[in-house]
Amino acid sequence: MPAKSSHKQKRKVWSVKEKREVLAYAKLHGNTAAINKYECTESSFYEWRKDSRVNSKEKVEGIRKKGGGRKPVLDVGAETKVVSKIRERRTKGLKVRTRQVKKWARDAAESEGKILQASNGWFDKFKKRNDVNVRSPNLKPLKLTTEVLNDCEQFQCKVIDIEKRKDVKWVINYDETYCMKWMEDGKGVTLDKSDNNKCKAPKGERDRFTTVLAAAMNVENLTVKKAPAFIIFKQKKVPRKEAGAILVMKPNVKFTAQEKAWMDRPRMKEYCDMVLIPFLKSLDGHKLLTFDNLDSHVHLPIVDLLRDKVKDITILPLPKNASEVMQMCDLSMNRSFKSNYKQLQGEWYDNQADRIEKGTQENFYSVTKKLILEWISNALKDVPDSVVVNGFKKAGLGLAKDGSEDDDVQWKQVQHCSSN
Repeated sequence: MPAKSSHKQKRKVWSVKEKREVLAYAKLHGNTAAINKYECTESSFYEWRKDSRVNSKEKVEGIRKKGGGRKPVLDVGAETKVVSKIRERRTKGLKVRTRQVKKWARDAAESEGKILQASNGWFDKFKKRNDVNVRSPNLKPLKLTTEVLNDCEQFQCKVIDIEKRKDVKWVINYDETYCMKWMEDGKGVTLDKSDNNKCKAPKGERDRFTTVLAAAMNVENLTVKKAPAFIIFKQKKVPRKEAGAILVMKPNVKFTAQEKAWMDRPRMKEYCDMVLIPFLKSLDGHKLLTFDNLDSHVHLPIVDLLRDKVKDITILPLPKNASEVMQMCDLSMNRSFKSNYKQLQGEWYDNQADRIEKGTQENFYSVTKKLILEWISNALKDVPDSVVVNGFKKAGLGLAKDGSEDDDVQWKQVQHCSSN
């Protein structure tokens, strides 16, 4: 006699339509006959009888309106006024805060003699109904104070002097950028076909994680090497069981965990031991390492650790408040990497929706950490070397010795403003 499998059978998920069919059969033939025919449990059957949604005569389709939820408190005219205020500020390049929109909506409701709570849930549905985005476009040109520009000029002189005196062969830069487990525009997956197969992404920032990128450029032949990506997941313990297997297949990703996904000093020490020091040792010749003034970056024990472990290296922190114009990762690499990451993320979501549409699978696969590491690995590989080279050139590192590229430096192209 074959042994019974210890694997539990997956419970059937009953739709409202199926539940109504069972109850209709029970009215004609009795409860026991319906339970036996449709092979449902007695407890589930009697719960369905009490469920007002199952017993109601409304059709399931069309219950949810576009944007979800109940009928909006504000009428169309009032919402249009709020939307016009948002778009007016955005066209001027001004910021639009969530609390501002809520206040405008409360005022509009009060003028109509209504009371509106304007919760976060209402705000999400309001944005979907009216297809608005509160993020303001960056229409203003970048401006730096005279003091910061002077610091940039002094830093550029130091770089040129170091490159000549020490015969620098490699220039290196590293920086952090955040990524999201779920798509930032709220796109995703759900089994509710009446909601157009869209996923309701978790609220808040609990699915945000930090990715540290680093790259090196050979100043002689402009070849590029990328360091493994370093991911800091937002949790207390390192997720080794879930994602450990991928480290064998994807050597260009490493990971750890921190309660808030921050690059603090302990995580910076881990990054140096796991990624940065081995990467720097793999580069022959003299190396010039640059980074911004984050506390964990300029922490003296961290800097001393790099100097002790790596030979032929010059460490040069960037001027304060100049990362936007002097950091290679901010100028080029981060943007290309995140674009690749979002593209892979979007393709995965589209495949999930296709499976539901074809009826080949009931549930969506969850976004596991192993899947995230695969996205990170592939997104990093797809960053073109030319993007990294252009970023270093804009940052003023590895420029041509004949001076032909001096005017391409980013900080020379920004507008001046007063230090006040």
